[in-house]
Amino acid sequence: MKTGEVILYGYTPFLSKNNFTLDITEIKRFYQLYTDFTFVQDVIEDLKRNKIETFEHEYKIHLDNDIKYYKIYFLKYIGSNKNSYIIAHSNNITEYRKSLEEIEHQQKLLDSVIKSLPDILILIDNKTYVVKFFYYKDESDILVQKEYLLGKDIRHFVPPFISEELEKKIQDAEYKKIPFVYALPMHNRIEHYEARFVDYDSDNTMIIVRNITEQYETNREKEIYLQQLQNAESILNFAFWSYDTEDKKKYVSSRISTLFGITINSIEDAKMLFEYIVPEDLPFAYENYKNILEGNELKDGTIRFKLPDGNVKHILQKVMNIRKGKFIKYQGVLVDITNEILTAINLKQKSFYLNLLSEFTNDILVLYDFSNEKIEYINSTAFKYIIKEDFNDVKSNFFQGYFYDKDLIEIKEKIKILFNKNDYKASDSICLETQFIKEKRVPIWVEVSIYKIADEDSDKILLLIKDIHEKKKYLEELENANLQFRYAAKATTDAIWDWNLETGTFIWTENFEIFFGHNIKNLPKDLSGWKEFCHPDDIDRVFKSIRYAIDHGHEFWQEEYRLRDSSGIYKDVLNKAVLIYHDNKAVRIIGAIHDITKEKDALRKLTMQNLKLREIAWTQSHVVRAPLARLMGLIEMYDLLRESEYDDVSLRKLIYNSAKELDDTIHHIIKKTENLD
Repeated sequence: MKTGEVILYGYTPFLSKNNFTLDITEIKRFYQLYTDFTFVQDVIEDLKRNKIETFEHEYKIHLDNDIKYYKIYFLKYIGSNKNSYIIAHSNNITEYRKSLEEIEHQQKLLDSVIKSLPDILILIDNKTYVVKFFYYKDESDILVQKEYLLGKDIRHFVPPFISEELEKKIQDAEYKKIPFVYALPMHNRIEHYEARFVDYDSDNTMIIVRNITEQYETNREKEIYLQQLQNAESILNFAFWSYDTEDKKKYVSSRISTLFGITINSIEDAKMLFEYIVPEDLPFAYENYKNILEGNELKDGTIRFKLPDGNVKHILQKVMNIRKGKFIKYQGVLVDITNEILTAINLKQKSFYLNLLSEFTNDILVLYDFSNEKIEYINSTAFKYIIKEDFNDVKSNFFQGYFYDKDLIEIKEKIKILFNKNDYKASDSICLETQFIKEKRVPIWVEVSIYKIADEDSDKILLLIKDIHEKKKYLEELENANLQFRYAAKATTDAIWDWNLETGTFIWTENFEIFFGHNIKNLPKDLSGWKEFCHPDDIDRVFKSIRYAIDHGHEFWQEEYRLRDSSGIYKDVLNKAVLIYHDNKAVRIIGAIHDITKEKDALRKLTMQNLKLREIAWTQSHVVRAPLARLMGLIEMYDLLRESEYDDVSLRKLIYNSAKELDDTIHHIIKKTENLD
């Protein structure tokens, strides 16, 4: 302590030689560089001042990404030369520390798994609160037996305060994230539960319930925890894992390899699972993986994996996030709920898809036990047609008062025939139209479809009662309209045609055969027949015209062209049509073809007559005028020259010739007039 020299004895992996001397500054720098034991100077000073006689401390040394644990002992020693020394002795306790940490880690992991393991799983519909899937570990934790709860509104089977909280959770996405803790008297004692609500999909919520009574009681022994954990892994087919962002320690249960059918030894290996995740679930998986890297809390949820063997597994992840300052420790379980999901699907099938049909159909759905003559199930759609107060009476008396007596007898007879059919096939189902007395006041037309459903216990009858009143009314109106159309088509002199633009069908009426001679039974049911009879020089013009009308939303269309009749003669026709639209799209065109051949011929004849009349008028105004003017001039000259010596014979000859020319012209005009017809 006088000189401040430090002599190191023994081998250390951090220095290049043994048994050498360092000063106190160097030894302090050594500790600060390699260890977390930075207060060695204070210890030495306390020993020098006799404040302490000895000191011991555990510390760790970081080297090459590895951690070594040591325990150092300090004591003051006075030598034979009366000099005082401080002796420090270090032992490597790495293996000892790791063993203790592993035991501590296993204990903490076991505690978290037991806490994370759900006691009850319930899948409910967000709208109807109907239970679609129900799983429980312990019968003592349930209020209602599974067979009574499935397919029913869960609110009818739980205390009011739980029902109210359930509705709030389902309706409020943020409130749903908060666990619901409650207590219930169960079997002469109070049990405490925690319920978490997880979005299974957009329409359903998974309720994960844990019995947390043990948190209010004494802790169990480690062996009991381990035994429960092993039993749970074996029975419930789940795997647990943990990861600490502070010391990077991780634990992955060997059960995970069995769960996924893939060898996984670490968290890093788990990244290979991303290639098996169903694409729709990747965003959730990537978000959780990012949260691990950034030290954020993980979310609970369900992920689907398509494994190399082609099977799809549904894995429910439940995570406990334990905050430790800026660090976080994750403890979670992965539960294979594939069998439960498949069981739920099979259960739906076994329940004849009643719940699903109830949500998506407007038909009355009825499950009838013919053997016991009672209705086991009616969906909520029935309340649109029956009086609520009559609901139980309808179930026990099979719609008595809602069908006319004769119709009800017929329906029951059909049910009896179908029920007693041994080799029943789906094609043997019975369908009949009858009248249903809606709310016992208004008769409406319905279609009753009857099916036989095989069940483990006994066969059942499934009835679908479909409201077809509006459809039947529409069909009757359509039939009347079609009848009027047929009569109108017969009464007119036009050939009526109907072109359905959606199906491409093209139909001619009987008048087309009457006026153009083509046998309509032999004509194609598309546009090709029309094109075949249209004059080749007119086809492009006509169909470009009608296409333009369709594309530009015209209400009417018409065109003149030539159409060939059955004798091969092309007739002049005028085609007029009206375009029918639905949702701003042309869906149908109805047209009438009128033969205008006679009108066209008369028009052409009238045109020729007009030309001839113009020629006669011109002749009268020009050709007749010339000889007439000469004749009038000669007569005037005759009066003037009568007393002169001019030759009278020559003058009379000129007058005669002019008169003759006028006469010929008049005969020519008369002849042209005779040819006007």
